[in-house]
Amino acid sequence: MAGNFKGLDLKLLQYRNYADPEQRVVTARNLVAGKISNQLSTLRYLNRNSGSLLQDQERYNMVTASLERTLAQVGKMTDYQKVLGAEGYASREYFSVLGSYFTGELKFSTRKHHPSPDPVNCLLSLGYTMLTNILTGFIISRGLEAGLGTLHAAQAGRESLALDLVEQFRAPVIDRLIIKNCNLRKFSAEMFCDDGATGGVRFKKNMISSFFEIWDSNLHKEYTHNPLNTDEHPVRNLVELLLYQVDEYASALRSGRPYRSYVFDYR
Repeated sequence: MAGNFKGLDLKLLQYRNYADPEQRVVTARNLVAGKISNQLSTLRYLNRNSGSLLQDQERYNMVTASLERTLAQVGKMTDYQKVLGAEGYASREYFSVLGSYFTGELKFSTRKHHPSPDPVNCLLSLGYTMLTNILTGFIISRGLEAGLGTLHAAQAGRESLALDLVEQFRAPVIDRLIIKNCNLRKFSAEMFCDDGATGGVRFKKNMISSFFEIWDSNLHKEYTHNPLNTDEHPVRNLVELLLYQVDEYASALRSGRPYRSYVFDYR
């Protein structure tokens, strides 16, 4: 009986690297470093474009300095659990100041999910899920094992590799998109309702289309200054950027070199 053996070499390399403690640390370190670097760049972008909106500049300075130190430390870590700890610490620091950039009706205080306790957390979770779904499709199309990641443990029904790769895009893609459109009043509290099944909040059924209109526009918005947008590696929009990074992961596996995370250039 014929079978689908596409990407068999990639799957074997994934399993080999997953079983190798040293290689697993290297991959985790590169993924976390990419995430923290983009969190830093996102905060700098927001701070540069906020004018006098940021109330607590001292807090911003403390957080960015803390992220810089953590980023430098991650590059030297040889313990897998410490790498995961650094990722968690950096995210808490990052989200502790992110709410300063919400100037519209909807506010943000802390990151919570499962369930989302407020509209902003609902929007963030929805955006992260949309990115993860697209990455999962690209991962499968390239023959990679979607359920085998590095930062996220292998678990039935979990797209662990997509969850790994989405980390580098959370801050520069989704967080910026949600902040921008909340501040433009494209989203409002009346668009959400209590979710009796989870105890959190969700979009009203007749309102969620507003999110998808914004999402689709952002997904296909043409990049004009993307550093990857060259004749050799055309990256003209977010869809192509996501596919590029999946291909980068496959290329890194086949060549045995470290994975290169997407770098958000905020300047």
